[in-house]
Amino acid sequence: MIQYFIISDGSSDRLLIHPIDWVFRTKGVESKGERIDFVRSGSAPKSIAEKVDLALTLNPDIKFLFIIQGCRKAINRFSQSGNRK
Repeated sequence: MIQYFIISDGSSDRLLIHPIDWVFRTKGVESKGERIDFVRSGSAPKSIAEKVDLALTLNPDIKFLFIIQGCRKAINRFSQSGNRK
C-alpha cells in the first residue's frame, strides 16, 4: 500500500484524495491519502518550502507528497479582473 499526503490551502482540498486514489487503483495499487493539517500540528507555516519541511518532519516516511495550492486565489484574481466569458 502506498500512503501519500496532500499539502493544500484549505480543508476542502481533501476531496482530491478520491481522484488520486482512483489513479492509483487504475494502476493496480492500493493507496491511502491524508491531508496534512498544519493548524492541528501546532504550527502554521506560510511558504511552500516551510510546509514541505514540516510535512517531512511530521511524517519522515513520506513517499508521495502532492502540493495543491493557488487555484482558488488564481480563480478569484481572474474573475475580479473582468476576464470572464
